[in-house]
Amino acid sequence: MSTQLFIGRLPQGCRSRDLEDIFYKYGKMTRCDVKQGVKMSYGFIEYEDPRDAEDAQRNEHGRELRGARIVVEWARGPGYDYRKDRYRDDDRDYHRERGRDRRRDDYDRRRSRSRSRSRGRRSRSRSRDYDRRRSHSKDRDYDRRRSRSRERDHGRRRSRSRDRDYNRRRSRSRDRDWRRSRSHSRDRDNDRRRSRSRSRS
Repeated sequence: MSTQLFIGRLPQGCRSRDLEDIFYKYGKMTRCDVKQGVKMSYGFIEYEDPRDAEDAQRNEHGRELRGARIVVEWARGPGYDYRKDRYRDDDRDYHRERGRDRRRDDYDRRRSRSRSRSRGRRSRSRSRDYDRRRSHSKDRDYDRRRSRSRERDHGRRRSRSRDRDYNRRRSRSRDRDWRRSRSHSRDRDNDRRRSRSRSRS
């Protein structure tokens, strides 16, 4: 059984001491190296006892280190170029995750813009509805005032017409009464003159 482990997907800037702090508890190590990559890093750990290496591989695979989940696998034979295999896979995974994050960010931005636009449309729609209600209310108030003014004018005209008709009737009645009284007075005068004339004769 092998005693050497490959540690992949290490965060940028990871050092050998960071790996020692994680893997020393499983047993005595004879090797602990970290290779720095362009985007991510990888390393190797070797134990004296194969059982220590087995425990470390089983318990630390998938562990989170500085926001990255590390890979702990059995190392391959000497001369194997991990930069062309495992590290390249790690780099592709890293870019895939970055791409997903960017797509999520773009989606969130579009949703946020859509919500802000819909809020702006709602605000404009509410403003238009409020203006329409105010306009209708003003029109109704204006119509009511005009209707009341017309009713008052009509009432005044009817009242004036009634007053004129009443005054005319009163004036005519007075004229008739005056004529009647004059006619009666003339009749009495005539009767008196006739009576006097008879008495003289």
